[in-house]
Amino acid sequence: GGAHLLQDEYLVVCLTNGWNENRKNEFIETMKTTNDKYIILNYPDIRKSYANGKYDTDTLSTCKTAMQKDINTILTYKKWNQVITHNPNGEYGKYHHKTICQLVTASFEKNCKNSELWYFGRYYNPGNIPGEQIAPDLLTIKKAMVDRYYPTAKGAIVAFGHMIPYENWILSSEW
Repeated sequence: GGAHLLQDEYLVVCLTNGWNENRKNEFIETMKTTNDKYIILNYPDIRKSYANGKYDTDTLSTCKTAMQKDINTILTYKKWNQVITHNPNGEYGKYHHKTICQLVTASFEKNCKNSELWYFGRYYNPGNIPGEQIAPDLLTIKKAMVDRYYPTAKGAIVAFGHMIPYENWILSSEW
């Protein structure tokens, strides 16, 4: 949503990585570029840790209730005209994004009457992306913002970077 952030004013809420100095600093620098207000919290992203010869995956089971409470607090803080979040597919299938979508959607439906809920656009394979690309001047700035996350998000940038020129948000009722 970088181009959207550059064009309008938003409160950007990042639920994860407040504890991770690299990711936190990348996020803060991006918010300085967009000049948006922000909140970054300390919830874990999905992490794999290696112990006793096997990987253990944290799937947010220990913090979903607290995340829901924080989302409810934010969505009831004031009347929001729009709420934008990850889409039900988690963009490219990421479990964490799907979970956040579920939590935000549930809170929105309960707490945000007369507002609009939007989802980030659908994921498409390279060469098969419908819709318009963002304006070239915005794309240049957005690419610079994305580059801040390299190398910490290198895998996602390489795998899904073809989507960077697109921001075709979808109204939840049209999903």
